[in-house]
Amino acid sequence: MNEEQDQQDNAASESPAAEDYSSFNRSLLGMLPGIFWMFDDTGRMLRWNKELERRSSFTPGEIVAMRPWHFVATDQRDEFQRALRTAFKRGRTSMEIDLLSRTGDRMPCFFAGRRARIGGQFCVVGMAIDVGDHRAIQNSLLQSEERLRLVSRVTTDVIWDWDLETDETWHNDGLQKVFGYANADSIRDWISHLHPEDRDRVRQSITAHAQAGQGFWETRYRLRRGDGGYAHVYDRGLVVHDEQGKPVRMIGAM
Repeated sequence: MNEEQDQQDNAASESPAAEDYSSFNRSLLGMLPGIFWMFDDTGRMLRWNKELERRSSFTPGEIVAMRPWHFVATDQRDEFQRALRTAFKRGRTSMEIDLLSRTGDRMPCFFAGRRARIGGQFCVVGMAIDVGDHRAIQNSLLQSEERLRLVSRVTTDVIWDWDLETDETWHNDGLQKVFGYANADSIRDWISHLHPEDRDRVRQSITAHAQAGQGFWETRYRLRRGDGGYAHVYDRGLVVHDEQGKPVRMIGAM
C-alpha cells in the first residue's frame, strides 16, 4: 500500500463524508486526461494517479520512494529540477519533457506545475500531457514559434503572458529590473499600475482585442514605477488560439 492510499484510508476512517470525499478524489484523479502528481519542496511524492503507474511501469511502492525527476529523461533532469524550483519560487512553471519508463522508453509530454499550499505546506501540483500525436506536437511547436516571432520583433526587457481563461498574468524578471516591482498576478493587478487617465482606455482596448481574437495588439500608456513615478510604455501583444480557434492567451512585450 502506498503513501497516497494510506492518507486516503486514514481520511476515510473519520466519517462517511470523508469516505465519500476520498472516493470522489480518487475518481477525479482517474478521470484526468494525463499524468497527475503532487510533491513537496524536497521532491517527496505525495499523490499521483494510475496514469503515472501505467505510463512509467513503476509500482506504487517504487513510486513513493522516487522523486519527480526520476521519471524524466536523464539529459533533461537538470532543466526539469530548475523548472520545479521556479514553480516553488514564482508559483508556476511549464516545459516539454520526455517521460522515462522503467524500460527506458521515452514519451514526449508537456508538463505544467502550479504551487499550492495544502495541509500547511507548499507543494507543486503537476500535470503531464502526452504530446506524442502529430497534432499536439504541431500545436506546441506553433505556440513556441509565435513566442519566438514576438520576441524577435521587439527590443525590450519585459515579457508578459496573460491566460485569458484564468485572468492570471506572468512577467519575466524585467518587470522588477525596469519598473521596480514584482510580478502582477492578474490583468486587473497590472491595470492598477497604469496612470488613472490611461486605465479605462487600455482596459477596453486589450479586452476587446482579446475577445475578438485578433492578431497583434499595441498601445502606449504610462505605467507607475516602484518609486512612484511614471514610465512611458510602448506595449505589444499577440493573441494565441487553441486548436478550435478559441483565443486562450496573449503573449507580449513592453
